[in-house]
Amino acid sequence: MIIHKKGMVLSQMKGMPCISIIGLGDQAVQEAGDRIRAAVIGSGYRIPASKLILNLAPGDQKKSGSHYDLGMAFVKGKKK
Repeated sequence: MIIHKKGMVLSQMKGMPCISIIGLGDQAVQEAGDRIRAAVIGSGYRIPASKLILNLAPGDQKKSGSHYDLGMAFVKGKKK
């Protein structure tokens, strides 16, 4: 049995406001930025006016599906 630990790291920097997702994600993972933005705004929270880069680890393994959305939103929400 092989177990792979997956992680998410959020970097926030100055720049044009956007959410970039890196780390071999499929189309559903890449679209998560739009879903997260809509959910956060719809919940009454505000999104920082900065560039957000979300790195999904490990970088050498493909990720697929929308089940990463909650973790990405949580990581994004925890960043100050």
